[in-house]
Amino acid sequence: MDQELSSLTLSAAGRAATAAAESLDRSSDPPQALGLAAGAGNDSDTFSRVKARSYCPDCMESREHAGGEAGSFSCGKCGRSYTARFEGVLGAAGIERCAFCGNRAFFLQKDFDQRLGCLFMAISLGIALLVGRWFGWIWFTPVLLSTVLIDWIVAARIHPVTICYRCDAEYRGVPIHPGHKPYDPHVAERYAEKKTLRRMR
Repeated sequence: MDQELSSLTLSAAGRAATAAAESLDRSSDPPQALGLAAGAGNDSDTFSRVKARSYCPDCMESREHAGGEAGSFSCGKCGRSYTARFEGVLGAAGIERCAFCGNRAFFLQKDFDQRLGCLFMAISLGIALLVGRWFGWIWFTPVLLSTVLIDWIVAARIHPVTICYRCDAEYRGVPIHPGHKPYDPHVAERYAEKKTLRRMR
């Protein structure tokens, strides 16, 4: 009886050790084996939130590609054909590759029309000049600084958009890649002969 009990105990212990070893082996597998590869962010639920905007290099006509709309397309204005490939575009950290030109260099920009920002600055300066003329120039600097502060608060609440250096394609609804920085003219020079005219958008 004691031998049977000892045998059962050793058998149970052996099965437990085997299960623990298999669990340890699975936990040490690389992320790719567990379906957690860097491109795992390309699942349908995540990619359905991606909004990509491409620009025609000939006429600068824009087109929205929502939810990873891939395939062959043509410009609605000039008829130029182009291809959108979204495989490997979205990684775990954010946008890794442009779907329209294959470029891997991107920069971040606040998602609002820069022309409106320039207009706001001009209006702020005009208001400061009028206040200084009517109430004394001692008020010029405080009013101008107040408008700058308002502009800074509004800009801080606007989510940035990821833009391709080469073709100006814009990506929204994606995580901000930690390696992407604001626009750098030195980086843009490398693509000056290959890209379209930079739009103030």
